[in-house]
Amino acid sequence: MSDDQGDLASIFDPSLNVCVVRRRHGVPSVDMSATHGEHWRSFGRADEPLASGLPSLDEDLRLLVEVLIDLTGAAEVGVRARRTPSPMCPQFHVDHVPLRLVCTYWGPGTDWLDESTPETAVRSRSNVRLGRVRSAHRGDLVLLKGESWPGNEGRGAVHRSPAHTSDRLVVSLDPL
Repeated sequence: MSDDQGDLASIFDPSLNVCVVRRRHGVPSVDMSATHGEHWRSFGRADEPLASGLPSLDEDLRLLVEVLIDLTGAAEVGVRARRTPSPMCPQFHVDHVPLRLVCTYWGPGTDWLDESTPETAVRSRSNVRLGRVRSAHRGDLVLLKGESWPGNEGRGAVHRSPAHTSDRLVVSLDPL
């Protein structure tokens, strides 16, 4: 966990599966009455804005795309924005992708298991994963290493949507 966006590069450390950058300032406010459903799109460096009615959100999404492109060298980034009235993935799970960047613009942030402190058990495939539940805040950048990361099979970051959530706007970005 850090306040420095440059620390996202620590995800390349083989012993880390989660990197979180706290953004206490500069997180766009979102008009939830103007958002609904799910939107998915692939972005490159010079693509058009995703949410033309929300310029501050557009600028932040462009920043997140640039961060992930710079970090991974990907030619494009898939962006999925979803407003959810209830938890999208309330059970702890792992993603079968190499890497995913998640940012919550409204509501509580993503939960993940800190595997260094055995307080909570969760089943991931046939293994029991232990760890203390940690939670991101609104606007935090949460970088999750998945099962498809080279050499990470069976070790993907265990995470979930917050269990007690009434309304969230979540954006996830995947390098393509």
